[in-house]
Amino acid sequence: MKRAIFWQITLLPIYMLSCLGVVFGSAYEAAEHGPYTSWLNHRLKARAEEAQLVGASADRVAAVLGSPDNVMEFWEVIGADGKRAPGAKFVTTYEYYPYPWLPFSKFQVHTTDGVVRSLEMFDD
Repeated sequence: MKRAIFWQITLLPIYMLSCLGVVFGSAYEAAEHGPYTSWLNHRLKARAEEAQLVGASADRVAAVLGSPDNVMEFWEVIGADGKRAPGAKFVTTYEYYPYPWLPFSKFQVHTTDGVVRSLEMFDD
């Protein structure tokens, strides 16, 4: 019993430091556009260009790139009253994170009124 308690006390800090190392290491890698983050962004852009997503229907985004990590929907112009301005277009942005817990250095697909308008790499 004493050995088991000793090993749990000894290993607990090692487990905690390992988890912190993974979190901080991945944050640094993403912030500096390290090898994995660069690979992911370039791979998604190449897939999107190969499938000719720009100008295509927004329905194809998930089919070509997979399920996004986040989807933002908004009107491109909001008036002073907090409502959409006349003539404002509806924008949907699909975001793909390099690491699920880090929402930066991400790849984005911007759509306007249901049509893909642009691709953006390394968005922070």
